[in-house]
Amino acid sequence: MTDQKEEYYQPWLRDPAPPEPARAEGEGLAKPAETPPVGIDLSRYAAEPAKARAPLVRPAQIKSGAAMLWTHVRGG
Repeated sequence: MTDQKEEYYQPWLRDPAPPEPARAEGEGLAKPAETPPVGIDLSRYAAEPAKARAPLVRPAQIKSGAAMLWTHVRGG
């Protein structure tokens, strides 16, 4: 550690930033309308149809698990 306060001086915390002038109507961050968007054109790729798959848990398994749970709850 040091005892010199000059080493700890952080001007961005103490000195306010100068105010920015108001932007003119033609200026800004928006891109012109004729510029194409940047990214992947997903319309070129066909989506794969969703395949039906077997359920992870069958209704019979749910019923047997509920019956076993109820048996344990009743039995203590």
